[in-house]
Amino acid sequence: MKVNYLIVHDISVSDDEIVIGTTDPWRWKDENSTGHSGVDAKTHIWVTLENIIESDKNRWVIPEKVGLFCGRGDNLRKLAMSYVYELFEIAWDIKENKMTQKQAREKYFGFKLEEKNEFAVIV
Repeated sequence: MKVNYLIVHDISVSDDEIVIGTTDPWRWKDENSTGHSGVDAKTHIWVTLENIIESDKNRWVIPEKVGLFCGRGDNLRKLAMSYVYELFEIAWDIKENKMTQKQAREKYFGFKLEEKNEFAVIV
């Protein structure tokens, strides 16, 4: 199966952090075909915005972090890494619009990220 996009399937919103994760369409369809929501499909890449108070200046600092669950040689690695910017844009949209977990899931759960010219092959 050729894959050139990922799907948002993991969204966690709390006072401390926002996490957005993606899976591939094959795993998404497999989860859905068995009656599951898709949230348990393998996460290939996720981004996190954390709220940390900088005590000496008494202001919020928001580090951006990326997690990757595609090892070297994984066909989806390059494709997954190409979505870092888009995933942070989603996380920042959630933060800036003060969305609850429910609101964020309503807007982004199952969201198909823009197709890339890069293809990965799942065998």
